[in-house]
Amino acid sequence: MCRFTFDDYEEFYQTKAILHENIIKCLSPLLDKTILAVYNGILSIYHMKTNLTFGYYRLQFVNCSNFLSCSSCTSFSNFCLWNLKTIKCLSQSKKNIFSISSNQCPSMYLQQSKIHLAYNIDTTLIIHIEQCNPLLNIHSCQLYDHRKRLSLTALNPLLISSTNQTNLCLLKCFFQWLNTPQITFHHPLNLHLSIEYSNQTISIIPNTQISLYQCKHLALNCSTCLQLNPSYGCIWCDNQCMLKNQSIKCLDNPECLSPIIQKIEPLILPINGGTLVTIKGKHFDLFQLTIQIADIPCQLIDEESSSNK
Repeated sequence: MCRFTFDDYEEFYQTKAILHENIIKCLSPLLDKTILAVYNGILSIYHMKTNLTFGYYRLQFVNCSNFLSCSSCTSFSNFCLWNLKTIKCLSQSKKNIFSISSNQCPSMYLQQSKIHLAYNIDTTLIIHIEQCNPLLNIHSCQLYDHRKRLSLTALNPLLISSTNQTNLCLLKCFFQWLNTPQITFHHPLNLHLSIEYSNQTISIIPNTQISLYQCKHLALNCSTCLQLNPSYGCIWCDNQCMLKNQSIKCLDNPECLSPIIQKIEPLILPINGGTLVTIKGKHFDLFQLTIQIADIPCQLIDEESSSNK
């Protein structure tokens, strides 16, 4: 049997030893529940009949997915690659156009590659800072759009050293909407993120994909609301698309209600067409809606239509 032992661990792993022409081959153990990125271990051969162990060889096991920083990931470039799009360390087998080498590592980046922020909802953003000095004095974090219509400031952000990765700091910026002027926008608003040091110098966090949104503008009807990416956290409630935490009376996973027709005006129509027909009721979904009267398609007037007319 091949026996694998690891530093600081009493537990050991055994796999089958394969003998072929005076060569012993060992299958590496499955370490799928590990929390560290690098494990130092010893390989030895255990003879079951004699209960003897012989041969000691030092090995290093690398779990790319457990690296939290670009620099630590690319320090094992023979095995791991840092992906700029997903902000994750991946094995060499998953190499793609977003993979970078150690000399391309950004000094600062967000913990998530793409972030959706709900309007008027307080949030925390975590910035990774490589080769960080824990005594770094950071005054604030700033979120703003390119026209500076919106500006959110997180004062005295919390800077902590990572317990799992050397030379990596995590900067926690808590943004609050209290006393922030209200703005009007109908499409997701792209935001920039920067940090200001105590000496008033500013660093912009590169390659950020932060968007500010309102559920009510992302979808105007039930079906499109429920088809939104779950990361938005939108539900259909009170005849509008809204955040889950904005209403406690709506179900977490509501279904679109079937339309109910209550009244049609007029009921007598000329055969030559061209008459405006009004249908009143409840739960009308205008998304990809088609209406026919006597098997003849009607033209929907969008600007005068709603969920009840």
